[in-house]
Amino acid sequence: MVFSVISVAPGLSRDDYARALENGPELIESETEYPTLIAETGWTGLDREDITMDFATSCRRLLRADAERQDALAALIGATEFTERQAGWRSKLAAIEEGLLRRELSWPRRIWHSLELGRCRTIEVRVLRPHVGIGLTHLI
Repeated sequence: MVFSVISVAPGLSRDDYARALENGPELIESETEYPTLIAETGWTGLDREDITMDFATSCRRLLRADAERQDALAALIGATEFTERQAGWRSKLAAIEEGLLRRELSWPRRIWHSLELGRCRTIEVRVLRPHVGIGLTHLI
């Protein structure tokens, strides 16, 4: 299994923490950091990659794509919703760039080892960027 997690950066002030919660996904708040939660489930041997800058790039692309199609999008969802959507993307991007939110990609080492040995069959792969894909795999 390969998965990504958006989380609140550790060590934030109360105000920055509140901004991170405002700009993160629903249910982002956790009393325990994700690596600890994952370890408590019994998952071991996880590799992780920080893809926060890719997350920021994605937000910039969505902002730009919405702006390029502003008339059609505003006609579809309404001018007020369009304005709120753009403000939301800008606020999220600012939170990412200020280090309030982070995004990590995680995977168990066993999957990559099994892939190297030819003992995995990929069911579905989605490319996140040129050298990182996410997919569902089945160990043979």
